[in-house]
Amino acid sequence: MLLVDVANYAGVSQATVSAVLNNQLGKNIRVSEQTRKRVLNAARTLSYTPNLVARSLAGRRNNIIAIFTYEPIFPYEQRNFLFPFLVGIEQETERAGYDLLLTTSTGGEDGNRSIYRNGVNRLKLADGAIVMGLRRNEEELTNLIQEDFPVVFLGHREFPSVTTSYVAADYITATARITEYILSRGHTHINYVGTKGQNEPSNERKLGYTQTMQKAGHESNCYFVTLDSPEEIDATVLMSALKSGATAFITEDYIICNRIVHAAKDLGLQIPESFSIAVLGGPSEPGLPKYDWTSFLIPDLEMGRTAVSILLKILASSEKESHRIVLDCSIHYGSTVAEPPSSIK
Repeated sequence: MLLVDVANYAGVSQATVSAVLNNQLGKNIRVSEQTRKRVLNAARTLSYTPNLVARSLAGRRNNIIAIFTYEPIFPYEQRNFLFPFLVGIEQETERAGYDLLLTTSTGGEDGNRSIYRNGVNRLKLADGAIVMGLRRNEEELTNLIQEDFPVVFLGHREFPSVTTSYVAADYITATARITEYILSRGHTHINYVGTKGQNEPSNERKLGYTQTMQKAGHESNCYFVTLDSPEEIDATVLMSALKSGATAFITEDYIICNRIVHAAKDLGLQIPESFSIAVLGGPSEPGLPKYDWTSFLIPDLEMGRTAVSILLKILASSEKESHRIVLDCSIHYGSTVAEPPSSIK
């Protein structure tokens, strides 16, 4: 159904229909209340839907926010990690009267997603976008920002040649507080267990740990990193770390924590009697024993809501400026950290 069909049905000009449907009535465009109601009734009767692409080309808002990620949003291996962020995004988007556009047609035969699949930027169906997930194509994202397309990143993201807007969690401070707490219980040899992957959240956690250990004078008792994946952690690896003097572990996530817990079970060791352990946030892991974990909680809902708020602020401003907000994580001092054991049998 076209705009001209609505105009013919209502007996008015296309300009009048456009003004009514795009809410452009005012000082320069005057339409009687009777005519306005006739146009709206015609649009409803004919089930008219505006051409969003045409509206975008005309420089008008669609009141749509896109969500884009280079990785699947609902994969099993993510343990629903993105879900609470999406809930926060949905809540704030709905409150602001916007719709959400989940872009899933950007994937190719190679299994990879692209903003510019077949040379078309489908994010431009929306007024702006929230980009989430750890995977990224730096060249594409840089081009997107250079196009002056409004983008807010969920998580700390920076690129060399452009200025980014983002909302992130303060992993450095949260990890430092967890490390300080373990040190306060009498541990001096604390092993950080992570993966080789290089991304901002992982790097910030490691930085919070290493800075705190150095400040306490224990930089020589530094962390080991799994070679390629958490599956490499087994009873032999755990016993080797314990025999080298480690009395506590800080794990990057619950997946790694789960591997250590099962390795401890194979060795007949108990937590926290045999060693202490803390987890640096992240999604829960199926099958993980229900300990009262010493950990921190990521403000995921608030991050999602704040990302939308930042994007709306960018859309409402005529100035090009970046917005960066870092939110505190809440610390939970559970029961998995105790004083160091006298020895490991």
